[in-house]
Amino acid sequence: SGALIAQTFNGMALDIWNAGAWWWAVPFAVLIFVMGHVLNIGLCIMGGVIHGLRLNFLEWYRWTFDGGGKLFEPFRNLLAKDENG
Repeated sequence: SGALIAQTFNGMALDIWNAGAWWWAVPFAVLIFVMGHVLNIGLCIMGGVIHGLRLNFLEWYRWTFDGGGKLFEPFRNLLAKDENG
């Protein structure tokens, strides 16, 4: 997914770069290129960190949790007829 995001931002920046020699095209293309890749790097780092934390949670939670608390009691069916009515 990171490669596709990078390819998308590269294409956007290149399209604006080739749009013309206006005074705003080149700086705007560079801004899209830089900010897009900064966003992409941030998302990739977040993905790796979140995946690692998720794996640690799943692998170690059963060894560190003693249980306790209140048993789960699901909600009753409010649409079913009551015993009194």
